Amino acid sequence: MQTLNIEPDITLKNFKYIIVSILFTAGLFTGVVNGIEKKLPEKVEIAIDDIITAGKIDTKDIASDKNIQILYEFIVSAADDGNLWKMKPRRKANGAIIIKSYKIPFEKVLNINLDIELPDAAFFYGVLRHSKKINLSPECKKFFSKTSKRLNTNEVLESAYLSTESITPNIQSGAYYTYTNTRTITRANINGTEMQISISDMIGPSTFSMRGITVGPIEDGVFYYSQKPGMNMPGVTWIKSQMYISSTITIYLEMPDKKTAVAMFSWQSAGWKGVNIIKSYHIYTVLEDTFKTFGNVFGNTKVNSKKAREIVRKVKNMNLKEKKGFYDKYCNYVKQWGYKKPSGLNRFKKSTFTKIFNEKSLTNMKQDYIDILIIQEAIRTLIGEPTWSAKSMLKIVGKNRNSGQTN
Repeated sequence: MQTLNIEPDITLKNFKYIIVSILFTAGLFTGVVNGIEKKLPEKVEIAIDDIITAGKIDTKDIASDKNIQILYEFIVSAADDGNLWKMKPRRKANGAIIIKSYKIPFEKVLNINLDIELPDAAFFYGVLRHSKKINLSPECKKFFSKTSKRLNTNEVLESAYLSTESITPNIQSGAYYTYTNTRTITRANINGTEMQISISDMIGPSTFSMRGITVGPIEDGVFYYSQKPGMNMPGVTWIKSQMYISSTITIYLEMPDKKTAVAMFSWQSAGWKGVNIIKSYHIYTVLEDTFKTFGNVFGNTKVNSKKAREIVRKVKNMNLKEKKGFYDKYCNYVKQWGYKKPSGLNRFKKSTFTKIFNEKSLTNMKQDYIDILIIQEAIRTLIGEPTWSAKSMLKIVGKNRNSGQTN
């Protein structure tokens, strides 16, 4: 009998890889894009390439920087068209763009973004678990204070620093990661128009994925963070995925009538065994969540840099007993939702939360993560949308038959 000459180790390895890749990719996203996707104009692609290659903006003469002019014109023209823009891959990472304008004064955006005391995670609680600026030089600190106000016409200033970020769990996979970024911020006034450009590039790869899950209504943006490695998707929970590339160019642009245009150009690469499974429509999900939170927080008249700074300082100066009182409410909220019994056909099925929940991981959260959790909830409360702090004592299951309200 004639036999095929196949190396068994390679065959098994390839077979395992194919099966895992199919499960991994299929379990992540449905691929639904909430908007019209268009290909980015070639001249804009070239301008982005030039900026990325140079690693900075032409600070000598910002008004004549053709790349900035091209981006400026493109953002102004596309700010209200509702399109989702697909970019060409860079460094084997797929990219996507969302551009929107908001009825928010540019000065307000600038004051919050360039307040050295305010962490990004305080405002973007739907996508960031924690963030922190590190290794700020004296020159960088001066940059923050000087550029939070209007610049002279055609003046440009630039600075760079490192920052750490930990993201919230992906809704589909449950994976969350921690990484370090290099961030370059350019502040410019182009012929009287104010602009801020932030270029962020991950020093990769990230940590291996840890498992987390949403708690309560998805729109609340409250999560439980386990200390279990892997992912939540059936069949591939053991996979330790990583982010390989995370690069973002964010542009805030002053517009007439006290409006601000925001453009986010993002490239992402993440997966297993070095293979990227992130597509452009996956990136839109994160960008849309970011834009939604930006509109809710920055667009609220009760939020400004002064009030946000007061919140951060107040939490920083709390004693551990006070912080524990707040954190106990969060823990109570998590446990109430976590121990909620399934109903209907799923009543005998063990929930994903139950599979990954460990009370020790809840009570042993790092103190700086607890602090930012309290700050995020204080910002939500400021805009009138508190979550766990207001709901932690509610009985999630069951209703009062007389009033029809949840107890």
